[in-house]
Amino acid sequence: MSVANTPASPAKQETALNLASFWEQRLSKNPSLVGVGHIGFGLAYNEWMYRLRKVVFLRHVRSLGVHFRKADVLDVGSGVGFWIRVWKSLGVQSLTGSDITAFATRKIGEENPGIRAVQLDISSHSALETLGAKYDLVSAIDMLYHIVADENYEAAIGNLAGAVRSGGHLIITENFVHEQAPKSQVQANRTLRFITDLLQKNGLEIVRRGPVFVLMNYPVDTRSALLKRLWLLATLPASYFDFMGHVYGAFLYPVDLVLTRLLQEGPSTEILICRKP
Repeated sequence: MSVANTPASPAKQETALNLASFWEQRLSKNPSLVGVGHIGFGLAYNEWMYRLRKVVFLRHVRSLGVHFRKADVLDVGSGVGFWIRVWKSLGVQSLTGSDITAFATRKIGEENPGIRAVQLDISSHSALETLGAKYDLVSAIDMLYHIVADENYEAAIGNLAGAVRSGGHLIITENFVHEQAPKSQVQANRTLRFITDLLQKNGLEIVRRGPVFVLMNYPVDTRSALLKRLWLLATLPASYFDFMGHVYGAFLYPVDLVLTRLLQEGPSTEILICRKP
């Protein structure tokens, strides 16, 4: 199902169009975890990163006490379908996957018979109309920081909140930096204060937050330029040689597995769960 055309400012239309075009090309060329993950690394290291993402995600989501078989679930920005498979592993029967690209939407539908696949720009004025339903659980994993324009980001949060029914939960992963960072053409890291204020403004209560990575991902939320350079230098072999990505992942994964349990926040991606009263 495609997103209906609705009036929007020229700047917003251009931003949405560029974002869709960027991901259409990237996923068409890299229809794997490399395409939706850290493009600077090969498949091996990305597989370790997604393994950790899944463990942390399940740890937090299972703590909610939700009856997954009876829940209506929406995943936004489904990409190559990794999180669709995670939700299915929890026994979810009523599942909607969505993506801004036609490529991913088609792939999700073909590889997951029985689920609803929707082409969706979550920042559009017509997003909720396109979905046509509310959900018990809504996930937006590693995708919101790719919405660069603040106007679009605020619209996306509003639509995500609007898609959650009363008593339901929104699960997002973001970088939640403590100081505003420069934006690139395809990524904007916003502050924890800005994001949490926006979520609360849209009627959501924050119930859980914790790190997804501590050592395995680029430490974007640190003031130390030296620490950032050291991380890039230390991981350089893994970015050039796929087998080194496996070595690094096998070493760092168990360390981060422990650290994500012990620490309340980390230097990069974190998971945050909200509830709609």
